[in-house]
Amino acid sequence: MNDRRTRVAAIFAYTAAMLLSAFAANAADEVANPKPAIELGAPFTDNAILQREMKVPVWGWSKPGTKVTVELAGQKKTATTGEDGKWMLQLDALEANVAPQEMVIIDSAGKSVILKNILVGEVWFASGQSNMDWIAGKSMCGDLANKAARSKEEIPIREYQVDIGSALFPQSRTTAEGGWKSSRQASGFSALSLSFAWDLHERLNVPVGIMRSSHGATPIETWTAYEGFAAHPKLQHIAAKIRQSDPSTPDGQQAYANFYEELKTMAKSESSGCGPSRRWIVRSPGCARMDCISNGRVRSCPFPVCRGLPRNGKVRRACIT
Repeated sequence: MNDRRTRVAAIFAYTAAMLLSAFAANAADEVANPKPAIELGAPFTDNAILQREMKVPVWGWSKPGTKVTVELAGQKKTATTGEDGKWMLQLDALEANVAPQEMVIIDSAGKSVILKNILVGEVWFASGQSNMDWIAGKSMCGDLANKAARSKEEIPIREYQVDIGSALFPQSRTTAEGGWKSSRQASGFSALSLSFAWDLHERLNVPVGIMRSSHGATPIETWTAYEGFAAHPKLQHIAAKIRQSDPSTPDGQQAYANFYEELKTMAKSESSGCGPSRRWIVRSPGCARMDCISNGRVRSCPFPVCRGLPRNGKVRRACIT
């Protein structure tokens, strides 16, 4: 009995120590990386590149009714936070500018954020699997990455990489731990996006920003929004699977009801002594969600991009908002 009590006490002590260390780590991280006074959409950080010659949406979150003002390049725009806690405004089209600027965000509660080293130029969206995920420092673009990193003057090419993640439903927030990387960090860029941005910068002589969201071994369907499948007559079977994965839809409610009935049948079979069988492998309807990466890593960012760089490297005109 004493041995058992000792083991239980040791387990509790170990668990408490792990929890305390996790809390301490979180506290230390908050001190080292304090949250901004005003919560902004993930792309809006120091060193961002904004799209030229298009209206630029700026968004974030605050208490309902709070007024938020954004100032940049002589413009001053104001929005009021909605009941859902989100605000969004649009800056008028900006001219390309290689000179660093500041974006000032102020709210009616007296809070403020100043984003520094903001440039204006071309912003491209790059996504796909491992061929877009392969970094420049480990590729045939290694010499190009070294050239960019060691340039006497910083080359206005930057990359923003969305953190790995997926979701059953469209998300309003996303994260990018590294923020916007400068050309000094080019070895960590996608090899494809770096070579493309370098060529584009040499041709146009304007800053070039790459917004990258890539993940190895992912099919194109996971990057496509539900609306894309629903609007195509030959892709209705995929649209149906997505609806079945959503318990808020009639299709989803029926699919989940069938799923639970299969689980009950499987449980009865096991209790009768038949034991589990391969034929009783049952998948939740949620596993059929095909647009999970689009929901988690693309739709959360209504950032205007004038062109898109698909995973197969073929350039197509696109406007993602």
